[in-house]
Parts: sequence; structure tokens; C-alpha cells
Amino acid sequence: MNSALGIVIGLAVLSCIFWILGAGVCRLMGRKEGPGFLWLFGMALFLGIFSVVDIFTEAGGAAFHVLFYTALAVLVIAVALGVVYLVRAGRKEGGSWMRYPARDVWLLLFLVLLVVQIWYGMGNQLYVSRYYNGNAINALYTDTMYQYDAYTGVYVGKAVAWHDSYSMLIAFLAKLFFMHPLVVVNRIMGVIEIVAANLAVYEIALRLSKGNRAVAVWTAIIRALISVLCWNLGEVPGYYLWTRMAESKSMLANVYLPLALLAIVLAAEETEKKQCWIMLGVFAFAGATMSMSGVFMIPMLLGVGLLPVLLRRKKLKYWGYAVLSVLPCLAAGVLSFL
Repeated sequence: MNSALGIVIGLAVLSCIFWILGAGVCRLMGRKEGPGFLWLFGMALFLGIFSVVDIFTEAGGAAFHVLFYTALAVLVIAVALGVVYLVRAGRKEGGSWMRYPARDVWLLLFLVLLVVQIWYGMGNQLYVSRYYNGNAINALYTDTMYQYDAYTGVYVGKAVAWHDSYSMLIAFLAKLFFMHPLVVVNRIMGVIEIVAANLAVYEIALRLSKGNRAVAVWTAIIRALISVLCWNLGEVPGYYLWTRMAESKSMLANVYLPLALLAIVLAAEETEKKQCWIMLGVFAFAGATMSMSGVFMIPMLLGVGLLPVLLRRKKLKYWGYAVLSVLPCLAAGVLSFL
């Protein structure tokens, strides 16, 4: 499965899972969104579900195979429930479970943008994430989690207690698709990061422009050009995307933080709807559990972004919604350090 065909199959399977999870939960909440948003929300749900299983299995000192089969079982059940619910809801209520995009030049232009970036990114990765790959390889070959040094392979026991769930996600996908962890990171997760980064920018621009797809696509194009031109400037999203692709910090800068910003935009537009606060909690939790830096940066971004919204609305219940949405993210951070 390390071949090009295997990579395509892996990406297709994950995309189907993302869409099913996103569509199922969105329809359950009475929302009809476009395929891009459903993919993003489903990805966050997938990462969140895996992180919950990972946190509890690691806390119990279980072997890696326990994490793998438990996470696989939970995800299979979640996807199966999503399929059953979508089928039954479709038969009962009728109509589509998502809002189909217009088939025009803007859709074509956005797809071309994705293809060009994927082609560029697959041939220009300059950084090898030894820490995450090392932990994933150790988990696969020793059936343990974080018991061996990621750089040397020396047994360390539980010397390092703080870490995110990203390394185990790599190991999980490698075992699931019979791939080497390097292929998972550099190809599977690399493509996912590029697609998610562009979709996040597109969705933010689409909502800020009141549904103007031309503005959304041009915003994604301009952002892509800036990232390519600034790839050699350290500590900017473009640098992480094109030189440290699919690393935890790169995913945080280009995917998790933009998703948190998207959640803030949703909360500002539809503050009275509880679904938006639920989505905010899902996006925040996924980012915090998949990146140690996200434990600090995502709550900070949410605090700065939501404060004007809450002050404008002047209702105490919205403050409660905000606190409840951020609590899982903060709890994940605390558990990561225990």
C-alpha cells in the first residue's frame, strides 16, 4: 500500500469517513452545509474521536494494539451509525444531506488550485519530522506508546509524560492502510493538510463575503501565492506548510488555527444557535489534542476572537456557551501534562 494507488485509496477512504461523520452530525443538528465544510467538520470529528480513545488508553498504560483496535471499533461504529442515520433521514425527510456547489468556473478554479498545490507540496518537502515518525515507528514495532526514545530507540519507560495524539494517529493510519509511517506523513497527511488549509480559508472567506464564491476562491488563491512566496521566512504558516508539511506545528498553523477562526466567524454570525458552539468545541478539541502548541494557542485565539462577540451580545448565556465550548480543549491540555 506504499504505492501511488495505495495512497489514493487511503485518501479516498479517509475522505469518505470525513464526509459521513460531518454530514451525519450536521444533519442531526439541522444544518445543511456544503461538501467542503462537511469534510472539514468530519475531519475534526475523526481527530476528536481518535484523541479521546488515545487519551484514555494511554492513561491506562495499554499497549498500542489496544489503542488501534479500540479506535478502529469506535470509528467503525460511528461511521456505520452515520450511514444508517443519513439513509433513514433521507428516506423519511427527503432531500440531500448537503448543499451541492455550483458547477462553474469557480469550482474548477478551486480544484485546479488544490491540484497545483498538492503537486508542488509533494516535491518540495525539506523537513523530516523525526520526533513524530520515530514515536509512530516505535509504537508499530514495539507495541508500546512513548516507551522508547523517538530519536535513539532507547527504552525510557514513562520518562516523557507530555505529548499530543498526533504520533499515535500516524501509527494508527500506518497500521490501518499497511503503509510505512513516512508515507502516511509525507503523502496522506501532507495532502490532507493542503486540502484542509485551503478549504478553511475558502469557508472563512465565503462566510465573511456573505456567500460570494468568487471572493472566496480568490482569497484562497491569494493566500496560496503568499504561502509559496514566503516559504523561506521562518515561523510563518507558509514556511511550515512547504518545509515542515504534516508536522504537528504545521497542522496547527495551517489547519487547526484557521478552523478555530472559522468557528469564531460562525459564532459571530449565529451566536444564538447552539450548533455553532458545538462546532467550535469540536474544532478546538481536535486542534488541542493533535498539537501540544495548540493547547496554548487555540484557547488564546478563541478568547481574543470571542470576547468582542460576547461583549456585543451582552447576554450571560452566551458566556456560558463559550466556556462550555472551550472546556474540553482545556481539559485535553491538562490531561496531556498528567
